[in-house]
Amino acid sequence: MEANELAQITSLLDIKLDPTRPVEEIIQVINFVLMYSPVEKQKQILEGLDLEIGDALSRLQLEDDKLISSPEKGE
Repeated sequence: MEANELAQITSLLDIKLDPTRPVEEIIQVINFVLMYSPVEKQKQILEGLDLEIGDALSRLQLEDDKLISSPEKGE
């Protein structure tokens, strides 16, 4: 290793989620990640989650709108 190279250290989480309790489980994971993240990164993490959640909700709304506006075949 050259003098100007630094060792790379990474942390990994091994997470098991109970799919019957998705909201509670996801909240626990988010809180854990935030607890171990530097304060200056926490806002960035939450803003990224907010963006992803907003996009997912928009896609679901589009699907709902399509189902409502297109009558079932055979009616």
